[in-house]
This record gives sequence, C-alpha cells and structure tokens, in this order.
Amino acid sequence: ELEAAFVKEAGVSIDLLGSEATNGVEMEALLEAAQVAMKYSVRTGSPMFNNQLYGAADPVGIAGEWLTAALNTNVHTYEVAPVFTLMEKALLAKFAQVVGGAYVNEQQGGADAHEGLIVPGGSIANMYGMQLARHRLFPQCKAGGNAAAGAPLVALTSSEAHYSYLKAANLLGLGTDNLIKVQVDPSGAMDPHALDIQLSELKTAGKLPFFVGATAGSTVLGAFDPIDKLADVCSKHGVWLHVDGAWGGA
Repeated sequence: ELEAAFVKEAGVSIDLLGSEATNGVEMEALLEAAQVAMKYSVRTGSPMFNNQLYGAADPVGIAGEWLTAALNTNVHTYEVAPVFTLMEKALLAKFAQVVGGAYVNEQQGGADAHEGLIVPGGSIANMYGMQLARHRLFPQCKAGGNAAAGAPLVALTSSEAHYSYLKAANLLGLGTDNLIKVQVDPSGAMDPHALDIQLSELKTAGKLPFFVGATAGSTVLGAFDPIDKLADVCSKHGVWLHVDGAWGGA
C-alpha cells in the first residue's frame, strides 16, 4: 500500500531505485516523495506515542542536525573540526558537573575530573560501558582477548534490564551465557542483596565478575535500580558499576 501511495502521489517508487531512476529523479519529484514520506510516517511528537524511548525532535535539535549534516565533518581531530571539538568538550564538562556535582567542581576546578564520549544511542552506550569495565579491570584483554583475564569474564544485570546488554556480551566475546540476570523486587528494581550473593557465588565458582549494569528507568516497568546500594556492593567486590540512563537518567 505504501509503495502504491508513493507511485500515485509522488510519481516515484518508494525505493527510488526502480526503473525510473535510470535517468535520475528530478528535484521536484524528490521533494514530493519527501512530503509523502512525512505523510505516512509515525507521528513521534504525538502525546499518544509512548511505546519507544524517544519522541518528537525540537527546533534546536533539528538546527543542530542540519548544521552537522551541512558541514559534513567528523569530530576525530581538532584540525578537522575545531568548533565541534570545543563544543563537545564544553557539553561533556557540563554533563559532568550535573551528574558529578561537588566532586567534579572540587577536582582541579572541574577541568580534568571527567571523561566522556557522545554516542549514537543507548545500546552502544551500554556496550561501551561494558568494554570500559573490561579494559579498566583487565587491560591485558585489549591485546590478548578475554582469555587473557585468566578466567571466564562474567557481567551482571537485572532481569528487567534492556536486551542491549545481551548484544554487548555477544559482541565483546563474553557470550550471552556469561550475562547473569539478577533477581528484582516487586517494583522491578535490582535486589542489592541478591547481587551480593551472586557475586560471591560466581567468584567461588572460579568466574571473574567485572561489570554490573544498573538501570535508571527500565524499559517495561520504568523501575529505578537502587544505585547507591548497588555501588556499595560493587565496591565491596571490586566490580565496575555502569548505569543505563536511556529512559530515566535525566
């Protein structure tokens, strides 16, 4: 039906790669196709759009996207992207002050008390968090792979955590069997006592737990894990604590 609508209303195929594309597509036809695409797309700005972790774009965000696309640069060196590099540093410093509060402000005026990275989305952020934990606790794994840790690496999340943790365990070579699900309370929040017990049991079994993925607003129930209590447990066991704030971190 969508294909038929594009042909009828814009005069082009929805893939723009059909036979009519042999001689190219006129700009006017392309603009008409864009109008049809907007007409039949989901209205993410609707107050009834509640089943995903995103909503409508705001004018400031659209302006930023336009500027980024128009300049077509890459923030990998200052020489290539001087303005964007400074913008990124300023933004990360502000985020650090908001999240870290007094700690960041006390450390050398806040200038060097944080590290940060802007990523495309929550799934990659969770994978980066797991990778950072592995390289921080077992730096030899960067060259030697997971086997260089000396024992099977294990990560833990709550049973209500986002499925991106499974993808991270797969992509980083841990294996999904080594992503352990921790019991939750009736609200869907991770149980710190259950985490403490599982960490001890994993160590006794010869495993190397290195990462706990907490959640600030779970996907289904909107539950917030007790971050402070989980931090105490992780500190006790020498495990990295990562917080997925994609849904409620702000």
